[in-house]
Amino acid sequence: MKKRLLILILLPIILTGCKISHSEKKIIEHEYYCEEGQTMVSDHCEGLVSVDPVSITCDPDFPFNETSRKCERVLTIPVPKDYYCDPGFELRNGKCINDETGEVRYRNARPECRGGVPNGIDKCDLIDQREAVFVCEEGYTPNQLKVKCEKIGISEIQERIIER
Repeated sequence: MKKRLLILILLPIILTGCKISHSEKKIIEHEYYCEEGQTMVSDHCEGLVSVDPVSITCDPDFPFNETSRKCERVLTIPVPKDYYCDPGFELRNGKCINDETGEVRYRNARPECRGGVPNGIDKCDLIDQREAVFVCEEGYTPNQLKVKCEKIGISEIQERIIER
């Protein structure tokens, strides 16, 4: 009786020609991400959006300087001539005198330009700076370097399906 039962169990497999095989299993994953330059915050993405200023305005006679990002003009001012003496000479009454030899020398010193740049022997160029007015599109503000206008942009979290 045990033999008959075994045959009855195997008989449907033999009659139908079924093959027992292992099918490939696929794993489907959902990946959530933000666009480049954005960070996922709770249920959305945030990132800095930068655009060029609409306009940059300066006072008349103060052209905009791209390097300093300010309105500037150069003021050339006269500075008095000053004399300096070589070592061993002493300045007295506008003359450099060597007490041992009695020799007299004159030397023009470059102008002392505090906060400026010497321009010849008796002039100094000073840079007069003023803040530029940066106008941005509505909702944007000038960044710290005043190169771009910025705002925090918000977008939806993106989703992609990955099959493995």
